[in-house]
Amino acid sequence: GIEYLEALFACAKTGMILVPLNVRLSAGELVDILADCTARALLYDPALGAQAAALEAGVSSLELLIRAPLLGPAAGSGGDAAHPLYQDLLDRAGAADATDPGVGGEDTVLLMYTSGTTGRPKGVMLTHENCFFQVVNGWALGIGPDVVSLVVLPLFHVGGLGGSVTPILAVGGTAVLVPRFDPAEVLRLVEAHGVHGIMGVPTVHQMLIEHPDFETRDLSSLGVLISGGAPLPEALMQAFHERGLEMRQGYGLTEASPGVTGMGPGDARRKPASVG
Repeated sequence: GIEYLEALFACAKTGMILVPLNVRLSAGELVDILADCTARALLYDPALGAQAAALEAGVSSLELLIRAPLLGPAAGSGGDAAHPLYQDLLDRAGAADATDPGVGGEDTVLLMYTSGTTGRPKGVMLTHENCFFQVVNGWALGIGPDVVSLVVLPLFHVGGLGGSVTPILAVGGTAVLVPRFDPAEVLRLVEAHGVHGIMGVPTVHQMLIEHPDFETRDLSSLGVLISGGAPLPEALMQAFHERGLEMRQGYGLTEASPGVTGMGPGDARRKPASVG
């Protein structure tokens, strides 16, 4: 939701640190993360009210919980009514509340926790400069203010937030956010919005090409599909190329916010197994 990005830029302007949470984790895992970073405020969707209550009970550093209906008022009515509503807080705040012009550079703005595949998730400190140079990586791939990006990766993932959203916004482009991945809806939105690019993992691209609407939707606006997070089968890349759609692999990691290497236009056909 837009509120998610408002929170990011609010933190960037005030010197706070945003900690995106993977909502697929258990309450116990989330308690460990928030206790590790001594989080003081929690912004949550009322649909996740039960999880928020568990975090409130389990994390002693939490001082403020804010209900933010990211999917609209009808998305869920859970959560503690004693917690203030996001919009009510905005309505009461001053226009220049708490802005700190001295924040930036090597100050941490994002604390993104790793997937924890080899142990407990670890908090990766990303600075303003880290995020800025990820934006520069996006420019190098040819994005501009006329570009529309469809964001199918979750915003708690560095590929969704730093790879799919912030480079687009920095150049004045358009980011279309979806609450969850649904291949039919993604294909519809590509046609409706003239989407230029989609970044996803191989499974996402596989589900798109296997959906019956893939053959009937107008996908002519798609300039590039970028794949990362796992090796991309050459047959899958070839299937997109046969449809006249460019697909490229890239390599990144949370610690690099996330871009490390990528392929330029046409390079994926020349070296299909490469990540740049």
